[in-house]
Amino acid sequence: MVSRSLKYFGSFLSLVGNPLRSHRPAIVSSTKIHFTAIHSSSLRKSDVKEELVASDQSQQVQTTSSDVAVEESSPMNEFFEPKENWTKGEIVVGRSWRKDDLRLKSNSDLHKLWYVLLKERNMLLTMAEIYKFNFMPAPERIYKVEESMKNLEDVVRERNRAYFELETGETGERRCKYELTRIGLWRLHKMEQHTIPKRLNKKWLEKYPQFIEDDEQVEEFLTLFKEKLLRKKNHQKVQDKIYVQELMRRFPNVDRKFLQEKYPDLDIEKISQSRAAEGPHIR
Repeated sequence: MVSRSLKYFGSFLSLVGNPLRSHRPAIVSSTKIHFTAIHSSSLRKSDVKEELVASDQSQQVQTTSSDVAVEESSPMNEFFEPKENWTKGEIVVGRSWRKDDLRLKSNSDLHKLWYVLLKERNMLLTMAEIYKFNFMPAPERIYKVEESMKNLEDVVRERNRAYFELETGETGERRCKYELTRIGLWRLHKMEQHTIPKRLNKKWLEKYPQFIEDDEQVEEFLTLFKEKLLRKKNHQKVQDKIYVQELMRRFPNVDRKFLQEKYPDLDIEKISQSRAAEGPHIR
């Protein structure tokens, strides 16, 4: 059964593809009505009516054909999937572009591929908005396109870094440093050139006050913030312990060295000897 969103999808596409259809000037038909110059009264009313009906039909045919041509060649169709995928419940797609695949491409191919992925992402976001209240076939395509675009950016950055290191001995990227904020937290700051040094720029110092070590409010905030981080870390440690116990209970032959490498904060040997990790299996 076709859902309501797909039922009116074709009419919505036609309206978007040709929004000014009713405002286009009518096409003048090439069919003309010929009157006799000598005896004008000899032309009967039925003949005139037939001529008018023929001209209206030809005009309607020409207008319909032009509408179809406009809809098929409309650039708005790039934001929608092909018509054969509108009623499909499942669409088979491939994997995303990996870095190893992109490293084999030239710079011009990467430039073209970027715009292909950009168009694909725009189309998928439009379809996701249309399927907002219904199931969208193959929704993982959005994540695959985003992963491909991220890998493409990383490969281009690798090439730029290699080029600048070969030519100038530097990475070519903006220099960064960690600095303390007003509330005592470290943040990564991208350095820029300024005409006035920071220590002499009074307006900037008033707008962005610096960190003060003896501020009581900052010390209280840092104490509460560290306590929050510690509680969060302990909670995650308990969740990981429960997951490892369940894993050992269901799969008693699981590789313990792998678990120890994945969860270095846990004592895997001690967890394996616990009663929660034994389960109904006989050892």
